[in-house]
Amino acid sequence: MHTDLIDGVDWAVKQGIVNRRKMCVYGGSYGGYATLVSVTFTPKVFTCAVDYVGPSSLITLVESFPPYWRPFLEEAGTASWVTRASPTTVRTCGRAPRSHESTASRPRS
Repeated sequence: MHTDLIDGVDWAVKQGIVNRRKMCVYGGSYGGYATLVSVTFTPKVFTCAVDYVGPSSLITLVESFPPYWRPFLEEAGTASWVTRASPTTVRTCGRAPRSHESTASRPRS
């Protein structure tokens, strides 16, 4: 998902559609997760980011799943990649200002 987004940015820059120095990323829900991943894993690509109810921690997201999903998660080997793919567990020195919109009662954020 993330490489596709970055490929899209590169394509839009090459086409002259956008200015690389003025790129911002916005998304809600899964798009919010994509937004957080973008500024976490490639902090120099975007100048700002706005996430609306995207899961910032895949750990709490998976923990909020109903029990009947557990067999599917175990089969997929979830534990190994959840920490690596979670924006809250990756340390970067991102430069982009970020806005993370959520609610206190939302367990998946």
